[in-house]
Amino acid sequence: MPSSLQKDTTPTLQLGEKAPDASVQLADSGEAVALSCFWTQRPTLFVFLRHFGCPFCVELVHQLRQAKDQFIGANVQVALITLGTPERTQNFCQQQRLDAPFICLSDPTREAYRAFALGRASLAQFTTSHVISSAFRAMLHKHFSLLPQGDPFQMPGVFLVDHQGTIRYAHYYNDIADNPTISELQEVIRQL
Repeated sequence: MPSSLQKDTTPTLQLGEKAPDASVQLADSGEAVALSCFWTQRPTLFVFLRHFGCPFCVELVHQLRQAKDQFIGANVQVALITLGTPERTQNFCQQQRLDAPFICLSDPTREAYRAFALGRASLAQFTTSHVISSAFRAMLHKHFSLLPQGDPFQMPGVFLVDHQGTIRYAHYYNDIADNPTISELQEVIRQL
């Protein structure tokens, strides 16, 4: 494991590769399911979150919720994956007012996080000028929590997997606030 001052050098997944499969739990029932059961139904945007108190994660979820109709129109489902228990994940998703096309998944063992090569943040990834300015923006929009509710060092990621299981988009964060833009996601979805 890298020290907290070094950037994680875990190899990343590439566009055009087969998406890795992993077991997660449905937040509403706790039932174990494979990630592949989602992308075989229709293209899926997998959004791996850091922890429940992460202001940048809440901000991204808010933006995704606002773009909900565009995901529905493109027949893309959005799977949010957390480190929490199914119960805690379900509570988070209810607080965020998420319904179709959103699916809430729990990965307390981090099997899916490891499969998608999502590593640990370095201290440097917490202290960039981008993180500081994004934290102020999150406070203004009331997406801020002072207490992490989970592992604040877990890095997030966003991946679009088509119905054949091919990675069509992979966003590995440069810092903990490096959310992809909705317009970037919309452009990738248009190319499906």
